[in-house]
Amino acid sequence: MHGLQRFVLLLLLLPSLAVVEARSIQANPTNYRELLARLEPGDTLALAPGQYHSGLRIHWLTGTPTAPILIQGPSGSDAAVFVARG
Repeated sequence: MHGLQRFVLLLLLLPSLAVVEARSIQANPTNYRELLARLEPGDTLALAPGQYHSGLRIHWLTGTPTAPILIQGPSGSDAAVFVARG
């Protein structure tokens, strides 16, 4: 195989080597802070309905343009509510 052919083959294989395995992680008001610390690019943290009293510190989370970290609320009528400290 010539040098250029090898280069083209390598370029075709690179995207398959960089696949990020996305996880959907279920969280609730008692365990979400622990789970936040474990999030990786491509992960989704799915919040259960309830009141969340310990804040949502996310400034240190780093996803990527192709594998963002998502935090989503429940899909039903009950909400995930973050209660402000007073």
